Amino acid sequence: MTIHTPRSTQLLWSWARDLHLILFFILFLQLFRLLLITTFSAQAAAITAGDLGRVLLTGLRFDISTATLWALLPILGGFYLLVQPQSRINETLRRFSGRLFLLISIPLAAADLIYFDEYGDQFDNRIFGIIHDDTTAILITLWKSYHPVLSLVFTLLLIALGWRLCHWWLAWQWTPLSQWLRQRSTVTASLLATGLFIFFVALLRGGTLWGEPIRLKHAFVAQEMLLNRSVLNPHSALRYTIAARLSLESSTSLETFWPEGDLTTALNEVRKQRALPPITSHNLEQGLQVVAHGPKWQRARHIFLILIESHSGWTVMPRYRSLQFSPGLSELADKGIYFANFLPASSGTVGALNTLITGLPETELNLNYEPTALKPFASSLAQLLHQEGMRTRFFYGGFLSWQRLDRFAQNQGFDEIYGGGQMAVAQETNEWGVRDRQLFDFILSKLDDNQPSFNFILTTTNHPPYDLNLTAAGFPFT
Repeated sequence: MTIHTPRSTQLLWSWARDLHLILFFILFLQLFRLLLITTFSAQAAAITAGDLGRVLLTGLRFDISTATLWALLPILGGFYLLVQPQSRINETLRRFSGRLFLLISIPLAAADLIYFDEYGDQFDNRIFGIIHDDTTAILITLWKSYHPVLSLVFTLLLIALGWRLCHWWLAWQWTPLSQWLRQRSTVTASLLATGLFIFFVALLRGGTLWGEPIRLKHAFVAQEMLLNRSVLNPHSALRYTIAARLSLESSTSLETFWPEGDLTTALNEVRKQRALPPITSHNLEQGLQVVAHGPKWQRARHIFLILIESHSGWTVMPRYRSLQFSPGLSELADKGIYFANFLPASSGTVGALNTLITGLPETELNLNYEPTALKPFASSLAQLLHQEGMRTRFFYGGFLSWQRLDRFAQNQGFDEIYGGGQMAVAQETNEWGVRDRQLFDFILSKLDDNQPSFNFILTTTNHPPYDLNLTAAGFPFT
């Protein structure tokens, strides 16, 4: 541009260049989505062209919103041209935004792929487990499973390549468009600039001005869950996850569903639906009590509740018993109490553990860290069975510092708490704890037939990096 170019024309040209930058961001995000779908395509039964098209188009709405947000700095900086027409600050802001986007997006995309491989989804609430999890164990697992040094070198090379591509992309001048803009009058350039700014607002909303802006609920457009989980880009997935967490930890979430905040009224509404008389006091424990007679079985001497890390119950289903994948568990199902129709309490270990221990449904809060968990809940399993005269024990094959399970189990009514550090010397452990065989041998050594007991068991062996030598352990592949 020359010094004689009208300021409105300079602004219009600057925003056209910003639109060019937005297109670069969109292409990056769409390419990542295709990479994600391709990498994990084996998880889908069938991917039709129609479903794939809907995913890409819906994902595009999330992408243009994310891309425009990343370009806001040079877009808003464009107004400075109305004050200083000769300024080149916008070119600097444009290069800065492009490089910063790649510097953050490439590692974020790599982490998202690893996260998807582990959890079958993009960033969600489980990512906050990193805050309270065993950081050392996580780092060791990553070191063994994902070769971080090689991954870091590859990521740095991608960032360097991305910066070169971004420099080339922004250096493209679009000479015909620049010449055409110089020929526009000041009024025309002002109108076009106004229209382009309104267009940016529409892009921020996912491509609409008057309709509903793009939201998380719009991400479910296909039959295949893999495709639905690919609609968001890593930035959107992380943003929704953080927003949901902040909302969940604030009082506004509860007020949305329960504006009165009156527990007694809410409980009486539930009791009314169940044809139960209302309660007049504020004794919620009394109002929540349920008496179940159940079958007249002989009372068990010892009760074992086993929560197996990362295990699915399909191998115990009768239709798969012939495959002999888990004969020991099948025997436990036959001799114990087996529920065929069962829904998981959570998609993660901590959520399932908290639900089984406290009797409270998973709310995606780290209940084991909540101040209200410093004493047993009325529904806590160990507390209830302790009142029935049973000795309650908590066994964890890992280290009790993880998720502060030592204090949490004690606060929820367990009489005895044991962790992997008490079960084996350091040479016999891995980063997550002892082998399940050592865990169960230790449990058997603690049983006392003179007193009934309830034994809650959390295992660790069926957890990445899966370094157990099955052949040496007596379980060869056949």
